[in-house]
Amino acid sequence: MDAETARSLFMPLHAGGGAIALVTGLGAALTRKRRGWHTRLGSLFFWAMTVSVIGVVPIMWVTHNLPFFLIAIFSYYFAYFGRSVARRKHSKVPASLVDRGASWTALLTGVFMIGLGLWAVVHAGNTFGWVFVAFGGLAIQGARRHLKFHADPSSIESNWILEHLGAMGAPTLRPSRPLAHRISTIAAYRPW
Repeated sequence: MDAETARSLFMPLHAGGGAIALVTGLGAALTRKRRGWHTRLGSLFFWAMTVSVIGVVPIMWVTHNLPFFLIAIFSYYFAYFGRSVARRKHSKVPASLVDRGASWTALLTGVFMIGLGLWAVVHAGNTFGWVFVAFGGLAIQGARRHLKFHADPSSIESNWILEHLGAMGAPTLRPSRPLAHRISTIAAYRPW
């Protein structure tokens, strides 16, 4: 499959999922925080983000657009973790292997993003690489905290709301993440 075919087949899936995530995420943020609309819209947001990321994988594969893929991992991780912590809020069981794997993937992605960003600045003279350095730092910071959170299931009940809101982009609790999510959306469209 060539790049143009991949884009024409999968970009509507990626963009459609992203558009639905944008609307449902905003809806979940604006509705009352309890079972009902908030949880339904939050669930739709998560699955729309999943579709969007699935749509970008074939495009990345044939275009070899690694920065685009890293931005997708970065953005999806926080949506995944926000959902995971909300589902485990009253549970004292340890995180699943998938939860831990997602956190380790985010940590390694952050390290790779910092390396790629520094390479872009130093070797290619591309100052946009500093955005990747910042995203990498945020990914590492979040993943390290989440790995600690996974290791101590008893801390979930008292801290789940802060972690859920922070991962899902609440501007009053974690000001750097919502900004990073918005910038990551813009960065995905920058030609590399």
